[in-house]
Amino acid sequence: MENKKLNLNNTYDWFCNTIGNGVTNSVNSYFENNYAIKLVSINDCESLKQDPLLKGEIFYSCRISIKNKQHITLRVTSDFIRINFHDIFGSSSPVFDLEKLTPLEQRILNGLFEYIVKNIEKFLIKDTEPDKIDSLNKTTLNFDFLVKSKDVNAGKITLNIPLNRLSPENIKIENNFAYEDFADNFAYVDIIAGYAKISLNDLKTLNQDDILVLEKSDIKTMQLKTPTIDTRFKVNPDPSIMIDLGEEFDIGPDFNNTRFDLDYYKEYDMTENKTMWDDIQIEVSAEFKRIKMTLGELKQISKGLVIDLEPVMSGEISLMVENKAVARGELVIINDKYGVKITDVFASKKPTSNESPKKPVEQVQNSPPPKPISGGAKPQAVPKPQPSAQNQVQKPIPPQKPKAPEQVQEAPKDDLDYSNFEE
Repeated sequence: MENKKLNLNNTYDWFCNTIGNGVTNSVNSYFENNYAIKLVSINDCESLKQDPLLKGEIFYSCRISIKNKQHITLRVTSDFIRINFHDIFGSSSPVFDLEKLTPLEQRILNGLFEYIVKNIEKFLIKDTEPDKIDSLNKTTLNFDFLVKSKDVNAGKITLNIPLNRLSPENIKIENNFAYEDFADNFAYVDIIAGYAKISLNDLKTLNQDDILVLEKSDIKTMQLKTPTIDTRFKVNPDPSIMIDLGEEFDIGPDFNNTRFDLDYYKEYDMTENKTMWDDIQIEVSAEFKRIKMTLGELKQISKGLVIDLEPVMSGEISLMVENKAVARGELVIINDKYGVKITDVFASKKPTSNESPKKPVEQVQNSPPPKPISGGAKPQAVPKPQPSAQNQVQKPIPPQKPKAPEQVQEAPKDDLDYSNFEE
């Protein structure tokens, strides 16, 4: 809508009490009936096809001028006309043809429209108040009414009124509760201590007792995150989690390494088994997940007050990569930065070397074919002979070169029949 000040949430009651009651009283008084008429939609659709409540309806419409080249358009559906005219004229026909309205019927409907406009004009801005009419605002509002008679739908009525001729009043919002009434209620939040960028190789070789320094962190602030809130807040640094690595690593103000592991730097060959992907930089965040905080504490955060998070800092913190936990540890302070001392690394689950060869080993041990016995005797039968062994035993002896029994047992060693190569 062009009128950005109009809020239907706060003005719907005003429209119901003015336009809604005006239409209801006019229709019931005009037809001397007791319809239940309800305002079910207020919208700014530019055509009837865009209004989902009016699709497929057939209307009789009338346009009534309200000066300044403006007008109000009123429409009633064929069902509404049929029900009322059948009551008036005593017809029992279930079908009503709008194209065959008599002049009398048209005057009855036009009289209804004029009567409705007369009853709602008192709620429109008058022509004598031109300073209240925004001539640049061309938006019109559609008011859709559902008419019921004895729990049966009796049709629909719709009015189209220029928005600049309406001056709705906002309902008065009263605060029934104070914020302090919910100060002790709890909410779950994520608290982020900081971020670090490390190479994929450093992430792959992360071990217990390593310390990851969060270069994007400040020991005086942390980040609070919920589905609807993302803000930084002040904290009191906990002196008990401060550690000093200066003597061992010669840490200075310009030190940029984010990982401290003495064995790693002394013994690990930086070029061994590395690939081109190992130098890719990955952002890692250190987060306390699902921390339970009271609404009172969240209120203090919104006011910029310093929050004491000592109980939280003593708990486990997770290292996250794209919302996936890769490790966890303890929060520490190194100089003016936060860090994480690794206590557990969530390695990818892979089959161990002892598990994979078990099945092949058993197959090799159970599947050797029986060895031929010397002296022309046939091999003893086994409960489940292997197919290869059966083929060797049942292979026919070439008729061209009969062999002794001892040679028949040796024939299966060669899978080729050389009889075809005789000259």
